[in-house]
Amino acid sequence: GHHADVLTPLPAAHGGPEGDDEPAVRLAVPRLPGAGVACTPALGRALADALRAGRYDVVHCHASVVSPAAWVGAGTARRLDLPCVATVHAVLRGTAGVLAAAERAARWSRWPLVASGVSEVVAARLRRAAPAARVVVLPN
Repeated sequence: GHHADVLTPLPAAHGGPEGDDEPAVRLAVPRLPGAGVACTPALGRALADALRAGRYDVVHCHASVVSPAAWVGAGTARRLDLPCVATVHAVLRGTAGVLAAAERAARWSRWPLVASGVSEVVAARLRRAAPAARVVVLPN
């Protein structure tokens, strides 16, 4: 009985969910030429507008270390007082320090956020990066 939408800054030509059953909400935001990554202030505004328009109950961000849409989505959910789950799909081999630095800067472990890793290995690395975070395993 649940309904889920996928919000993405990627146009249909770059992949992602398609079809009548699961249409994606495509955010019209600038992306870095060559990289195709959206990481301007317009991304946060577009996500906030889409989250408000969709009247969502919860936000689930799928992330790796470099996932601007996911991390901006988690921050936007926080600002809008929406519960959020952030699932890390990357193994974090050698990159957990980036999340530890983000923890020191933004204190994301203190947000109303459930952090999850797709395996116990990922979850353990998340816990080391942010010892105060609530971290669970959410397999693919």
